Amino acid sequence: MKHQVWLWLLLLTLLAGCTAPAAPVAEPLLILWHSFNGAERQALQSISDAFNADNPWGLHLVVEYQDQIFEKVAAATPEQRPDLVVVWPEMMDIYRQAGLSADLTPLPPGLHFDTDDLLPMARALFSTQGELQGIPLGLSTYLIYYNADWLSDLGYNQQSPTWEDLRRAACAASDPLKEQVGLGLPTSAGALMAQLAASGAQLSDAEGNYTLFKPETLIAAANLHFLLADRCAGQYILAAEGVNQLNDHQIAMLIDSSQRLMEIEQQRIQGRRFSLSLGPVPAIDGPGPTLWYGPGLLLLAPEGPRRQAALQAMNWFISPEAQQIWRTTTQQLPVRRTLLETYLQDNTDHTTGENALFALTLEAADTGQWAIWPNHPNAAGCRAALLEGMFHMGQTTAPEALLITIQAQCKGVEP
Repeated sequence: MKHQVWLWLLLLTLLAGCTAPAAPVAEPLLILWHSFNGAERQALQSISDAFNADNPWGLHLVVEYQDQIFEKVAAATPEQRPDLVVVWPEMMDIYRQAGLSADLTPLPPGLHFDTDDLLPMARALFSTQGELQGIPLGLSTYLIYYNADWLSDLGYNQQSPTWEDLRRAACAASDPLKEQVGLGLPTSAGALMAQLAASGAQLSDAEGNYTLFKPETLIAAANLHFLLADRCAGQYILAAEGVNQLNDHQIAMLIDSSQRLMEIEQQRIQGRRFSLSLGPVPAIDGPGPTLWYGPGLLLLAPEGPRRQAALQAMNWFISPEAQQIWRTTTQQLPVRRTLLETYLQDNTDHTTGENALFALTLEAADTGQWAIWPNHPNAAGCRAALLEGMFHMGQTTAPEALLITIQAQCKGVEP
């Protein structure tokens, strides 16, 4: 009996093996390469999943992690290259100069990029001489976060603070015996660049040339030197340390990325509660221009159906649904004005800090009080020079000499 059962099982297995498998559904494939880990990688996959589930064109987007993307793209034939790549703005011109990227026009019939809705800083990051060359994904800037209760006791002007206001409040809040300083600063290239940009100096021109050595940046460097040398400000190396110090009442103010807002708010609720406010980094006569940065998509697909399909996918990445996924996953701001306006109109879904950040972004866009991160300082050697300059800013007696050294190592325009 057992022998017969085994024979039947064997026969059924053989018959199942002879059955032809179901033919897979043929869908035009699009390939996107990126080099992200962490939240951005997760966001790309979530947006891709939503696109594959909902797009009406029968397209299937595949998101792939790759290292050394430019080298691999340059070595491949047009047919072997990905259709889209995620880049930072400084790589955009490198792809274009190598003849690897494609123009965003002409668009497929029925497709319209609502570029008028892009925030001006988002558009500027991915434009060359006013022409949009890539599609921005998200935006970040540098802010100054305040313990509003503490600063209110010190009489600090949080609405329109100047560098002098900042210096007085930071020094008044400092107490070496309690190991507290008024202002916390990350030892990062971004922290230094944000303060130089807040001075109002034009750090780069239309051709991409830049200089860090200007009368305005010298004043910013001198003020920064004063704060650090007099121990009214302190630096931290680990990113989370500044957030912890702000929430532990060891610092009254913190300059850091807008992407840290939610982390600060969550810790504030869980720990020693205080009123949090935020704003642009102060400058000589009031709040300075905000410095903006963010990644975007570049089109590589060869001319024909693949390119038209890739343009459809690019448009999806700035759709409200995709932008919402990107914002909530990466903590970067959306690149579309109407989305920020919608968020502010229905402010019950967002924290007070988020609404303040949305309003700050729209105000910067409307007033022109913004700057984009120059491309040249993103080279590894230049970022190292900026980092070293920030680290030594409080130790030197000649902060202008640090700017000259950074300028030389970054190969900027001679002052």
